[in-house]
Amino acid sequence: MVDSRNREAAVATGSPTVDNAPTHSWRNSTLAWLGLTLVLIAAFSAQWIFQAVPYRMFPSDDGMYFASARSPLDDPSCRAHQFFVGLTLCAFGKIYQQFTPLTMSVLPVLGVVCYAATMFLLSLMAYRATRSLIASGLAMVLFGTSAWPATYLQFWFCAPITVAVGTLCLFCIVEASRRGGAGRLWALAAGLTAGMCLACEVAASIYVALCVALMCLACWPLSKRGGQLTLVVFLGGLLIGYLLFMRGHEGDWLRHVAHNLTSDHPTDAQAKFHFVPKPPRWVALWILWRYSLVLPVALVLASAAYLWHIGRGRMFNRATRPAALSAADKLLGFTGLLVWSYFLVVDCLPTSKLGRAHFLVYPAVCLFLGVAAQQATGWLRPGWRRYYFAAVALAVIVCAVQGIDTSWDMSARRQSLPRYLAKTLGAMELFLLREDPHANYLKLWLSTDRDCTVIAAADFNAARRRLHNQAALLLGPSGVDSGNSILRHGCNPDFNLEGVGLVRPAGATVTAFPYYAYCPPFCLEEENCQGLLYAGMIPVDSDAANDVTKGATLLTWPSGAP
Repeated sequence: MVDSRNREAAVATGSPTVDNAPTHSWRNSTLAWLGLTLVLIAAFSAQWIFQAVPYRMFPSDDGMYFASARSPLDDPSCRAHQFFVGLTLCAFGKIYQQFTPLTMSVLPVLGVVCYAATMFLLSLMAYRATRSLIASGLAMVLFGTSAWPATYLQFWFCAPITVAVGTLCLFCIVEASRRGGAGRLWALAAGLTAGMCLACEVAASIYVALCVALMCLACWPLSKRGGQLTLVVFLGGLLIGYLLFMRGHEGDWLRHVAHNLTSDHPTDAQAKFHFVPKPPRWVALWILWRYSLVLPVALVLASAAYLWHIGRGRMFNRATRPAALSAADKLLGFTGLLVWSYFLVVDCLPTSKLGRAHFLVYPAVCLFLGVAAQQATGWLRPGWRRYYFAAVALAVIVCAVQGIDTSWDMSARRQSLPRYLAKTLGAMELFLLREDPHANYLKLWLSTDRDCTVIAAADFNAARRRLHNQAALLLGPSGVDSGNSILRHGCNPDFNLEGVGLVRPAGATVTAFPYYAYCPPFCLEEENCQGLLYAGMIPVDSDAANDVTKGATLLTWPSGAP
């Protein structure tokens, strides 16, 4: 049984008490946790791989890794701000090649591996703090069903690797805080992973700075020798990580930061729109709202409930105030402080407000909500618990359905046209119009399947008549706001079909497909597009189902057609 002091602390905080069960019971519960964790990881990994493979290269920044046969570390941009990502790609690519011919599918498979590691760490932190399958399961379900992780499997950035390393850093900090002065090995590991995180992405600098603050809090009071030594070990690990992964690349890193702060994106937006699109205040909550109607509301309510719970036990009832926080309360405090501090700092500083910059703390959001949902059962009166359980179940179902639906919608937008071309057109000649500003991007996107001929509109009819086989013409979106997409930073010129003397569609079959570059999660990954999306200037609701001009249009002529 727990000792009286721990039981009094649990009663005072409203936390459920946990007795020291016999060894065989502990083993059974651990096996149940491990089985649940592995089942959920396998299920979500299978879903992600099925959605993302075959991988389609997005004609944007992700092309820098596999645009040529060079190693990712040969790319100056990768060396500048994603050195550890390049190392991981090279190492994983060599392993992947032992099992299958190396193709671009190595990218989403590596992403899924990183997500599996992230989910395992979330489950482990939740279970060690609460001994609850509910808390660990909720944390994994919130992460696995969300469309946010699936976004970075549809086009490649460093987000999956960065979030896995960042979550490992948080795990090491939590473990170091649990052990106090005896946690110096965990503090060293936390410092090393913080240095790795810094070498993954420039945007991780704020996250690493907040991790240093968390470690200071974990070592508090710093006047004690044990806390001082633990903090010194952590900072030493951070220095070692810096020397291993950043040494010699400081100049490239600083030039990349300067380039981002002085990019031509605002200039292009000013020239096209006569204003620079800006995201709203508290953009992190807005991004969460785009991915789920439930998550931002749940985060605010759970944070308020936790503050009320802590304040009730430690401010208004000092006579029964426990000497120390429980493991679950401490984990909630660490993750809540990390999330809200990050949201506030990124919102105030002139740094990137992109979705992938905020994705780094999304696992902490899932962990906070999972643990808070379980702990709240001890904060409520017994009569309210059945209503609370029903509300939590409904919220999780709504969140999961919305996330999975959005994930499959992204996959359908990316895959529908290529799959149709592969099944239907065969050896048919595919043309693109030179006057179409989307033509080069469509050609890059489809180049893994077939050759596309870019031709002037005035020459198309003559070229089509010379063919013995069927001919096909692919057109990008047209009309007002047709150039407002993630391609070319939201500043692609609009395409007017009437202005180019479009070929007559007589005898042609017209088929419409959704245009992948209008997908809202993708538009959250570019500065101008964030503001355009918020202002309603990106045609996210006008796809091929209800507005053919805002989709990709395929016209096919049979052989010998006039």
